[in-house]
Amino acid sequence: MPWTKPSPDAFRAAMDAVGVTDPARCVYVGDRLFDDVWGAQHAGMRAIHVPHSAIPAEQVGHTEGEPDAVAHRLADIPESARALALRKRAADAGTGRGTAGLCTAYL
Repeated sequence: MPWTKPSPDAFRAAMDAVGVTDPARCVYVGDRLFDDVWGAQHAGMRAIHVPHSAIPAEQVGHTEGEPDAVAHRLADIPESARALALRKRAADAGTGRGTAGLCTAYL
């Protein structure tokens, strides 16, 4: 892949890999606030932060990024993604836009 996170092209490549075209239907799960959370959100996705990774100090980089949800255990990810989908459906209810399904990417 010629792009790296946080480039929106990297997130579009992940969507292409699973056959999804609408980033609003996607939730990205990652451990880095800038590369994963900020990057996914700027590509139009929602983001779940998994903060328990041990990231080497020289790789921490920016800490910019406010996740849509935080999963302290990997087992919490499916429920967090469902909650985000329900919030999205509620927000779209008055707009005529539907959310038929949800794509969750783990890279």
